[in-house]
Amino acid sequence: MPAPTHLPHALYALALTSLALHLHTTRKAAQEQRAAAAARISVLAGLAARLRAGERVPADELARARRLVRPGGDVADGRDEARSAEATERDVGWRAVVLGRKGGDAAASRGVGGEERVQGEWDAAVQKVA
Repeated sequence: MPAPTHLPHALYALALTSLALHLHTTRKAAQEQRAAAAARISVLAGLAARLRAGERVPADELARARRLVRPGGDVADGRDEARSAEATERDVGWRAVVLGRKGGDAAASRGVGGEERVQGEWDAAVQKVA
């Protein structure tokens, strides 16, 4: 029985549409992460300007700012970790679109003990100012 003549074209269209939607979703996630990083930077820049001006910042406000600049925002349970791990790179290559990413790649790029290092840097900066 002969194959329908339009079957290859339908398969190509389906594959291209799927790739395009996946690439679009991945780029949107990366764009959202860049916007979140810019927001964290602006919070820290405002806090740094206040500290440089010699203004005393209450400890509860420092703790609030620290929670806000955490990659998950106010959420400390890591629900957004999977989404943020997918959007770590600025440019998404076709290989990542076609083959996807492995879960270990994002963990390796963050490094082991990254949160402890950031915590130590934050504590050192607060102690230096205070």
